Amino acid sequence: MCKHSFEKNLDRTLVLRYIKEGIYVRGVNTVKKIFILFVSIVITAVFIVSIANANARDENKVAIDIEYLTVTVEQGDTLWSLAKPHFNGKMDYREYIYQIKSLNQLEQGLIYPGQKLRIPLL
Repeated sequence: MCKHSFEKNLDRTLVLRYIKEGIYVRGVNTVKKIFILFVSIVITAVFIVSIANANARDENKVAIDIEYLTVTVEQGDTLWSLAKPHFNGKMDYREYIYQIKSLNQLEQGLIYPGQKLRIPLL
C-alpha cells in the first residue's frame, strides 16, 4: 500500500509541476482547437459578406453608369423585340437581354403593355 500511495503522490506532484510550469494542462488542446475553429468561422463569414457586398455594389454601379433609353411597352412587345433596334453586336444578344432584365429588376422576361423599361445604350 505504501508503494501505491507513493506512486499516486508522485503522479500528483508531477501533474502539479507540469501545470505550474505550463507544460501540461488537461484540455488546452481542445480549447485551442475550439478557438481556432471559431476564428476560422468568423473569418470565413466576414469574407463571404464582403464578397456579397462587392457584388451588390457592382450591380448597382452597372445600373448607374450605363446610359439608357426609357421605352413604354406596347401590346405584342417582347424584351427581344425592344432590344433589337438598340443592340450593337458587341456582346452576346442573350447577355444584352440579361442586362435589360437586371436594369429593370425583372426576374423573368414577362413584360406588360404600359410598363416603362430602361434599355441600355451600349
